[in-house]
Amino acid sequence: MDNINDVVASNLYKYRKSKNLSLEKTSKLTNVSKNVLSIIEKGEGNPTINTLVNLANGLQIPISSLINKKESTVQFIDNRYINPIYSIDKTVTVFPYFPYDKNKNFEMFSMNFKIDGSLYSKGHEENSREFIIVNKGTLKIKVGEHVNVIKEKQAISFESDSEHSYFNIGEGVLELTATIQY
Repeated sequence: MDNINDVVASNLYKYRKSKNLSLEKTSKLTNVSKNVLSIIEKGEGNPTINTLVNLANGLQIPISSLINKKESTVQFIDNRYINPIYSIDKTVTVFPYFPYDKNKNFEMFSMNFKIDGSLYSKGHEENSREFIIVNKGTLKIKVGEHVNVIKEKQAISFESDSEHSYFNIGEGVLELTATIQY
């Protein structure tokens, strides 16, 4: 776990620089001395709740933006480190690249179907939508009573809160990428 002082130091410094604020200007806005600001930004001080409130109020930002570590703008994922999920008969493998995150309201995964592999879903949350890109092979998908055949380099999207089934109807492995938006 990251040291809170280091997180505050980094967040305050980045915010100040992004708004082109000097220590002096920041001090005037927040009623926190330049000396204390400098100590905080070096990660050497342990700011009190009052200091954090003064900073947040003066800069007109939520306290959480000072104390929470920012998510990296780049996230690299290698499927060698993903725990795959298998269908009961092991004909379908799911690699959850980006598992559901309530802050992002989506999940993204790849699915590999062996020859004749299939998968059934009762449906997802109400008002959810699924987006599928076929990377290799041929997919037959049944959504309610509608049946579609999707070939390599084609895509489909549908309301996914109802029953739907995936079938590999090609002569080889079916590989697809799916995103579910909630």
